[in-house]
Amino acid sequence: RPPRSTLFPYTTLFRSRACGIICDITNKKSVVSMIQNVKDRFGPIHILLNNAAGRSPNFFAPFTEFPLDDWKKVKSAALKKKDNLLYLVGKTKSELGASEYFRMRNIKEGLLPKVDKQSSKSIFLAVSELINQDLAVSCHDLSEGGLAVTIAEMCMGADMGANIFLGEVSKIEDILDYEIMFSESPTRFMLEVEKSKQQEFENKLKGLDFGLVGCVSEDKRLIIAGKDKELVNLEIYQLRESWLGTFEEFR
Repeated sequence: RPPRSTLFPYTTLFRSRACGIICDITNKKSVVSMIQNVKDRFGPIHILLNNAAGRSPNFFAPFTEFPLDDWKKVKSAALKKKDNLLYLVGKTKSELGASEYFRMRNIKEGLLPKVDKQSSKSIFLAVSELINQDLAVSCHDLSEGGLAVTIAEMCMGADMGANIFLGEVSKIEDILDYEIMFSESPTRFMLEVEKSKQQEFENKLKGLDFGLVGCVSEDKRLIIAGKDKELVNLEIYQLRESWLGTFEEFR
């Protein structure tokens, strides 16, 4: 059996089963093989969750042998403490082609998100280092739904509020508020940072696009301010009802 310094004792304690499978998500055959592998081991797949994670030196170790020291560095997306700072790392562009926002509005045009290979690698390395050095207490990628959905999920995860200012987002010129809120430009992250670590955090991001876009609020309310007016002012329970409502047919 793997030593107690791994996840093994915790999976057996709750009589759970887990397995790690290497998969190239850009390769359809690899994805199909992964799904079949899971079905062969556990039977039908009833629930499928998708998330992203930073890579550690032990990333490809079997799940039960994953070192606890690495596991303890994993950051959840839920907000942690009022008055903590919120940073958005990465540049926001008018990339809403095939986005959730355009899909809901039945808009079939717009710029598709495009990965900047050079800046993306630098951002991934920087964010990974920030997490490994405990300079961030929570982290969430920006993908479907963009900034608005990301911060809403972070708020719902902790039942805490946040104040966001779109004017502080690192972005291209002449971009509109709705584009900042719902753009799906790749390689962007929202990170929560304690005030005492602000300077050290910002020093690690020198040369990269980032902005101090808001803070965690004591009120259970998400407020998003645009260039000249308030765009969102909703209580967390309203966000949760809307979010869960999309799954009504499956509940």
